[in-house]
Amino acid sequence: MIRIRLKKLDLSYKNHIQSLRALSVLLVFFYHLNFYYFSKGYLGVDIFFVISGFVITQRIYKDLEIHNKIYLINFYIRRVKRIVPNLIFIVSSTYLIYLFFGPPNITLWKDTISAIFGISNLFFLYSNQDYFYNIQNNPLAHTWSLGVEEQFYLIFPFIIYIVFKFFNKKVFFIITILTLLFVISLSSAIYFQNIVPNYIFYFPFFRFWEFCVGSILFLLSDKLNKNKKIFTLTIFVVLGIVLFSDNLQYLTGNIVVVFLSALFITNYKKGFFSNNKYILKLGKISYSFYLWHLPVIYFLDLYLSNKIYLTVFSFFLSYIFSIITYQYIEKFFQEYNYKKFKFYIHIIFLLIILFFTLIYIKYLNENLRSKIRNLIYQTNYLEKNYKWNDRVVFQSIVLNKNKIHDFCTDNSEVFTINQDGLKKECLKHQDYTILFYLEGNSHTAQYVTAFDELEIIKNLYFKSYKTSDEMRISTDEINKLSKKYQKIFYITDVSDVELLNKFKVEIPKINKEIEIILFNSTPFSVNTEPLKCLIKKVDCFNSKDTDWERRDLAKLNTELINLKKKHKNLNVFNSYDILCPEKNCPIYNKEKDILYYIDNNHLSMEGARQLKNGLLTFFKVEYSNLKF
Repeated sequence: MIRIRLKKLDLSYKNHIQSLRALSVLLVFFYHLNFYYFSKGYLGVDIFFVISGFVITQRIYKDLEIHNKIYLINFYIRRVKRIVPNLIFIVSSTYLIYLFFGPPNITLWKDTISAIFGISNLFFLYSNQDYFYNIQNNPLAHTWSLGVEEQFYLIFPFIIYIVFKFFNKKVFFIITILTLLFVISLSSAIYFQNIVPNYIFYFPFFRFWEFCVGSILFLLSDKLNKNKKIFTLTIFVVLGIVLFSDNLQYLTGNIVVVFLSALFITNYKKGFFSNNKYILKLGKISYSFYLWHLPVIYFLDLYLSNKIYLTVFSFFLSYIFSIITYQYIEKFFQEYNYKKFKFYIHIIFLLIILFFTLIYIKYLNENLRSKIRNLIYQTNYLEKNYKWNDRVVFQSIVLNKNKIHDFCTDNSEVFTINQDGLKKECLKHQDYTILFYLEGNSHTAQYVTAFDELEIIKNLYFKSYKTSDEMRISTDEINKLSKKYQKIFYITDVSDVELLNKFKVEIPKINKEIEIILFNSTPFSVNTEPLKCLIKKVDCFNSKDTDWERRDLAKLNTELINLKKKHKNLNVFNSYDILCPEKNCPIYNKEKDILYYIDNNHLSMEGARQLKNGLLTFFKVEYSNLKF
């Protein structure tokens, strides 16, 4: 049986761990700046987890050496003082700044509350927010990692406490238990990585193996060789290959980085990396820097178009803010004395009052909440200067002055039905001549504005379904309506061949007197962020050739042409070429101040209006025998 005496374990302060913290936070910082060469920078968080496992185990053992027992209460007090005050201040500050300078149509309330209570990872998991898609649009998306850490802290000290209480302080048993936890956690992550990838990323159990690696290697640190320069150099080389490689799978990169960083902690001692004062300073304030950097990047990225300026200002502001909060919040609460604390207790008391006041306004006083919301809208920079809600909010699309998002979706609960079985709020009705019946998901909903504003259209109905990859046709309803209206146009959008194939199955069920019009999609983009183009007032375009190749639109259009030849009552409206007549598709036009899109594949209302003239010509030419 292996027995390790506590006095053999190195409990000293380690500069190289601070330097590794600095490296980790820089990797994450450059990843969030969306630099291509730091596409694996998110692995810096995994390094943090290893460091946490190592340092927390060292802290517990230090107490054990001094007092010959584990003080769980003291441990949790230290953790709370280290994490919570800074977290509350920075997250709350971000929330308040967002109210006045962030998009007014999006709230960070739930994100803020979950971050403060250490459950951001679970909030993002169960609200189906993928980190890799969410990170650029949420200044609090990085707080998920703090949730994982805090949940680890709730469990880990109890494991050590129980093992030492019942196994006579034999370190062998704690190593055995941690190794077992490591094996179960890692093997589960490997097994489920392709089944529930979001769980592997956010759920704490699938991350515990990373903390266990740091903890186990601390317990074995006296058995490992140190100061081997070739070995240390090898660690850096392999670490660099992993971080800058495009070929490694997500979990493979995690495993390699975790083990390399753990070995670095236990083997590296002295050198430039551990003695440089600037690196050590960044390592010391790394917790504050980690909390500040994403909100700073988020807000600056809204307004700065120059990547160099964005990088420099983001680092400078994050660094300055971090020094301030480290000195006056983080360090203060770790090293406070009674006289200083007496002053700050009043601030804490005021924060508690403020928190419960916000709860009261948010959930208990609708009238006051509405007044405050309107006041914030009026003072919000984007709303005031860009008419944000009118221009970029998809939920603002109206039909006959009614918001389709409120009345016409699958989830809508408040609406009235007319004698024809149609929702009145989703219908513009003048007579029983020609009815334009639009049905589809959000890619059809985006055309409602163009149809609603066409003077030739007297009767218009929109019906929505939610699932983006679903193709649903209300065949029975439109066939029944065709007996009441002189003519019905059934209109929907098909953005790929798969959807078109689903539509083909339904065509024979549709009354041949009903005219079917298929929109051949709109240009899609991958990297362009239209709303930032609007805020920064810069021209933005999307490559037509790239979109056609990526989505195989040549095949889609060939299929549409063949389908049109087969069915006399089917026609195709070339929405794509009207929106993108040349090689570069406009996303935002600075000179005309036209915002064509609100995201990578949905038109804004002013973008939809660009189709009006094309639609008018289309109906007058293709259906010249009809009187509109």
